[in-house]
Amino acid sequence: MHPQLEAVLAAVDRVGFRSRGIVTNGTSLTVEKVRVLKQYGFWVDITLRASNETTWATITGSRSSWKHLERGTALLASSEIPVAIEFDCTPQNFRELYDTAAWVVRQGLQARHFQLHRILPMGDAEANYPINSLSPRQWNEVFDQANKIEGDFGIEVLAEDGLPFCLIDPSHWHRMLSCACGHSLVTISPDFSLRRCACDQAAVASLFDSPTDIQNALQIATAGKLPDPCVRCPAVEVCRGGCTASIAGSNGQRPDYYVDSFLPVSQATWQKYGLSLKSRRITGQQTSDI
Repeated sequence: MHPQLEAVLAAVDRVGFRSRGIVTNGTSLTVEKVRVLKQYGFWVDITLRASNETTWATITGSRSSWKHLERGTALLASSEIPVAIEFDCTPQNFRELYDTAAWVVRQGLQARHFQLHRILPMGDAEANYPINSLSPRQWNEVFDQANKIEGDFGIEVLAEDGLPFCLIDPSHWHRMLSCACGHSLVTISPDFSLRRCACDQAAVASLFDSPTDIQNALQIATAGKLPDPCVRCPAVEVCRGGCTASIAGSNGQRPDYYVDSFLPVSQATWQKYGLSLKSRRITGQQTSDI
């Protein structure tokens, strides 16, 4: 939507970032915008909320934008731009993950993967907490749909926001990505202050600080004590205690929605399902071991 979008894309190209992309709901894409995104080598992540116009309107408050989404995704489907899908799992839509994947396929999008997001409690998402949080049972329903998506469409499904292993059936652990906040992902506010993640309201540094000062500030911000059950859990090196907000709440404020449900994974379960797993995170559209 920025009036100087092409100038911004060109500037990113001149800096030489190897991974460059945008995350968008897709409703404002045009032929010209898709052209310049392809010209400057950008990938696109489409953030979807639903599989149909009715649920979309319930969540977004805009029925008309569904038609804009259909137009934007059709443009991407014919562009050869690398596309991935981000899906915020909420009580209103969590049973529609498979149907959303089917819609993506019908639109002609060759999605590289689906990234599933939990709705986090602090910072940018605080207004709707805990209304938009799923129960562990509901998360397992989500991942059962993920199995079907991979089987029917061949699209990998990943959970990006550090969902703790102890809440999820072990058969789904391979989908869990560690929280990247404060490590390979930092939130930059409009005033150029740096936050460990979007869950945090307090700044830890400024974009204009020295790289060493920024790194030291982030190390301090991410070094909080894990919840007690996590310390005694054999999965902790891979799981990393879930989201950074799980530690004690964002910057020591309100605790994570799930923290009272944490229980150490049994050694027998870890021996059976966890020994081959590595802690992974995602940067751009690529996953990597930590």
